[in-house]
Amino acid sequence: SPSCAMASAVATLDALAAAGDAAGIVSLCEALELELGHETLSVSDSATVYKAQMLGHLLLRQTDSARFLWKRLPAQFRDEPELVGLWAVGRARWAGDSAAACAALAARPWAPPVL
Repeated sequence: SPSCAMASAVATLDALAAAGDAAGIVSLCEALELELGHETLSVSDSATVYKAQMLGHLLLRQTDSARFLWKRLPAQFRDEPELVGLWAVGRARWAGDSAAACAALAARPWAPPVL
């Protein structure tokens, strides 16, 4: 069932984050995006998946992938504070501005999975 799939995915996301496996996080989030299409997920669960996916791309220096994720995000997530903050980091990296990326990281408190 979709709710079981999400519960399992959240547990797997937590384990991947604890292990520092950014590539595994991106892979899992992309699979969730493709397989479940976020249609069966709550807004909160979708936001968690999108944040983890964005963070994974940024940790892997996949700025293009982070940019494309931002572009395809549904409008309702573009105001989510941590996603906005993560994209501020990505946008600064896209521009090659390391100081702005560091400032964006320091500008706000972060919660799991970003923390």
